[in-house]
Amino acid sequence: MELCLALCDYHENQSVPIATWAARDMATLACSKIADKKLSPMSKSLLLSVCAVQAPHLIFGQAFVTMAEIKSPVAQEEFLLWMKAFAMEFGAGAIGPGLNDSVVFLLEVS
Repeated sequence: MELCLALCDYHENQSVPIATWAARDMATLACSKIADKKLSPMSKSLLLSVCAVQAPHLIFGQAFVTMAEIKSPVAQEEFLLWMKAFAMEFGAGAIGPGLNDSVVFLLEVS
């Protein structure tokens, strides 16, 4: 995950979007480790970093696909906390076309 964060930082500093496939893979990795106590902060940070270098709605879409497979309440709670952090940092409008998927996800986990 540290390598992924470094790649995101590099792309952000160069103002170049990261490849879509890489961003999706990074989102999958981050979501799969979001419930791990040691890796949760890094996972959330990675998700935010990927959103800075690729369209957030793509990251949300991949995250929702990954989170649908993870039924752990801890993982879902951590993901909801990340969604809150995303909204505070980027604004809810940054979700764009992923807003519908966000509402569906929120209804499913609540």
